[in-house]
Amino acid sequence: MRIVAAFPFVAATLIGSASLPERGDAESGQNRLFLDANNRTPLGEVLSFDSEAGVANFFGARSLEASLAAQFFAGARGASAHMLFARFPVGGARARLYGSNIGARTLRRLQAVNGSLSINSQGYDYAASINLSGVAGFPAAATAIEAALNQNLPVAAVTTGSSIAPVSVSFTGSIGAAVLTVTEISSGSIEVGAMITGPDIPAGRQVVAQLSGKPNGAGTYAIWYRQGHGSYTPTETLTETYGLLAIGAVNSGAVAVGQQVTDATGGVLPDTAIQAHLSGSGAGSAWVVNKAETVASETMTMTGAPLNVVYRPIHGGTIHSGAFWIQQNGAFNFASSAITYAGGTAAAPLGLTQASGAYLSSPGQVVTSPSRWMDDFVRTMSADWASFQTTFDPDAGASPPTYKNSLAAWAQSTGGRHQYLDGYTDATPPIAGSGGSVEQDLQTR
Repeated sequence: MRIVAAFPFVAATLIGSASLPERGDAESGQNRLFLDANNRTPLGEVLSFDSEAGVANFFGARSLEASLAAQFFAGARGASAHMLFARFPVGGARARLYGSNIGARTLRRLQAVNGSLSINSQGYDYAASINLSGVAGFPAAATAIEAALNQNLPVAAVTTGSSIAPVSVSFTGSIGAAVLTVTEISSGSIEVGAMITGPDIPAGRQVVAQLSGKPNGAGTYAIWYRQGHGSYTPTETLTETYGLLAIGAVNSGAVAVGQQVTDATGGVLPDTAIQAHLSGSGAGSAWVVNKAETVASETMTMTGAPLNVVYRPIHGGTIHSGAFWIQQNGAFNFASSAITYAGGTAAAPLGLTQASGAYLSSPGQVVTSPSRWMDDFVRTMSADWASFQTTFDPDAGASPPTYKNSLAAWAQSTGGRHQYLDGYTDATPPIAGSGGSVEQDLQTR
């Protein structure tokens, strides 16, 4: 574990070193932990900031985090205080390689990149030849890199006589933020990796883990979706859909969760992902895929999941930056995602090596028990803070408030050492004035 101080994307530019400085010795009473859902906050790290400018430069001047920093540091008057940010993967978070800051490079220098690029994702090796001589800018370069890496996906298994059949499960339930509460199932069972639809549910809701209740039955489940922090859906009749993949014979390799299913005939839909294992191994085994489709018995090839490459510019308060990010395609279950630093002659010029300042957020995670997650965080990451809050509503109207209740119970179990600011998400109280403590300041508001 490391606590990243200041601004890692531009650390080499600002302090003349690609290494990341260790945390300072600020009093824990002046520190506040923010559990963040922003995918810019890496998994397995603690970001530490001692100024509003530092937060704005990392997350962006118009970000929610920058707004919180303006409130947190208001009237500090020399108080020694830090904002700590940690990724709280409610609903799930996938592994990601964050490249170093290359935003100040010229287009001509970017177009000069011509060489090899390799990376390991999910344990599979990806390799490509990269030639950016014709790209029009950094976003176009990301598109070209993605296409090159996905041109020849690593083959994981080849099967014959395999088929996919659509499955539909009707049940009664509700959704609050990233939690699905199932009260009754008409038939079948709830499966991880399946998609949830209903009259009041936006598209793209996917079950990623069971949180409580009877296995695959009535209970609560973590939900993942691509955009936004959540929504509230009242109790109603909902539908879960998925494809049942039945394996005929395995000619080579091994079928596993996280792989992409392809075929030569075009019968299998693009981005068909193996999301969960149901039964058996090898020939005769059964698996959940994310798409409810019908594919007759045929030869199917399983590959590593396609990769997604994006260029993310950040317009900070005093510093502008930009970096390439590489992660597994969003159609594939984050729980199977893991990634490494890049190699090859093009890796360093693209800012994708550890030596060039890149850093990893791996493997993918989901919070199935907030109290257990907090115990692990304090034990292995950081206990140097007095109060904490989320930067999003973890339940958004869910009844009962699963995550809020669990976080509140955990805070109570610490005997007052860590205070949960359960009334705050898009706002935060300012830190105490010089000589005060967070607890004293909050108690006298």
